[in-house]
Amino acid sequence: MNRTSRLILKIHAAFLMILTVSLTIAGFVGLNTGMGPYSWLRDFPTALVGLMQAYLLMLLIGVSVWIGANGERIWRWSVIAIAAHCIPLLAIFSLWNVLADAGLLGITMYSYVIHGAWILIETISLGLMARQRGASNAAAFSQHS
Repeated sequence: MNRTSRLILKIHAAFLMILTVSLTIAGFVGLNTGMGPYSWLRDFPTALVGLMQAYLLMLLIGVSVWIGANGERIWRWSVIAIAAHCIPLLAIFSLWNVLADAGLLGITMYSYVIHGAWILIETISLGLMARQRGASNAAAFSQHS
């Protein structure tokens, strides 16, 4: 299971690194050309400041999770990854009316799916790790009894 959890973390980290760089580039393309999924940035250019910060911080989380996946106690990195995905969901939920007024709920749904899916995957990974720890603790206990 540890191998599976490490693999999940590495896939998750790679996904974060690739997606965040791609979305940052797409933001600049939308701002400068008015094309692509971020074409609306041409009308709201200051929004790119927040998006760029958020995306590049998630890039940093991806790099950290990748490094952490190679170490000990990898469950901690799954928890960090889950927490990192909860923050954008909280922001979207708390600013729902602002996003609706700006006509951005369509793109927001993609965010819900991406963040929600990774929260689910990492939660399952944590469950698998806890189950394995429980089994190995039970085996160690029965050997000493």
